[in-house]
Amino acid sequence: MQEYEYVYLASEYINRSWNILQFWVSITFGLLAIAQLAIRHLNAGFLIIITFLYIDFSFFTARLIRFNGDVVKGFVAELEALADLSLGTMAFINEAPGSLEIALTLSSVFYALFIGTVVFCWYSYVRLVKERGKK
Repeated sequence: MQEYEYVYLASEYINRSWNILQFWVSITFGLLAIAQLAIRHLNAGFLIIITFLYIDFSFFTARLIRFNGDVVKGFVAELEALADLSLGTMAFINEAPGSLEIALTLSSVFYALFIGTVVFCWYSYVRLVKERGKK
């Protein structure tokens, strides 16, 4: 492959990861909205199913993002092996966020939002059950 093909493919995988993450965040906020607005219509069984599906989807999303990151690393390694890279490609290689930076940023945001969502859903349900028990 040529230099521009590696850069294009790496860029596409980065964009794909971003799109996957945005979709996951939209599902997460939808679940938070359910926990806040529609919790009165949920029972424990349904909430268990929703929680299980969300956990499964979240782990699958994390795996896809990790996979895309590994593919991009491979394309960057192929680029570095080529001779006479253009200035744009050198900037792409040198200025792109490193693995540690991406891992720290994404994992902290991803897992904090993931754990916070699951905890908030169950907190909302337990709070509702306690309110119903007081009546």
